[in-house]
Amino acid sequence: MKSILTGPQRRVAFFNASEPLLTRLAERWLDEAGYESIEGYKVVILKSAHWAALKAAGAVFGKMTKRPFGFTYSMDQKTFRVSVGASGSYSYKEIA
Repeated sequence: MKSILTGPQRRVAFFNASEPLLTRLAERWLDEAGYESIEGYKVVILKSAHWAALKAAGAVFGKMTKRPFGFTYSMDQKTFRVSVGASGSYSYKEIA
């Protein structure tokens, strides 16, 4: 039997599952920001299984951010930011 997660549970599950990928991407961005486009990182995130699951639940990707590295997305009529700071701190916040 398949478990049914609420919107908040799906967002937290995405945040927790995506940490390894997003922290690796952030570390790479720190090294390559001078000559790579931030949009290339968006492609990697959008291809991830974790994003696919969140998208299936109604999430819409917003935009990539350079400082701090991360992105915004909308879901359940709210906007969220997922980011990784230069020190490696990983955060998730409702911004609207």
